[in-house]
Amino acid sequence: MTTTLTREQLLNKAKARYEEVDVPGLGTVGIRSLDRAKIDLRSSTWFDDNGNLVEEKFALRNVYMIIDQVMIDESTPMFSAEDVSVVSALDGAMLNPLISAVQAFNNDGDSVKKKGE
Repeated sequence: MTTTLTREQLLNKAKARYEEVDVPGLGTVGIRSLDRAKIDLRSSTWFDDNGNLVEEKFALRNVYMIIDQVMIDESTPMFSAEDVSVVSALDGAMLNPLISAVQAFNNDGDSVKKKGE
């Protein structure tokens, strides 16, 4: 049996995504996808050397999601890794719609209201 997926098709289908979406209560925000290496790197920090979940690091997963994916424009991140304490200190209830928008985007954007829709 031969494969039906070509290298070019995979590279085209799996290229990085960027969308501007309307976030209720916050406004329009750019969201970019993460590459596989960044996803694996972030999730690896949640565990200690014995493979046990480190609750304090796991608790920052949404903070890092915002830092890694929320953009000013297609090439300019809104935050950097140095902003962990700044983002961590923001009102959690106000961030919930943004977190939901990024999560929806990460699930192929099926429930994201794109700008202008």
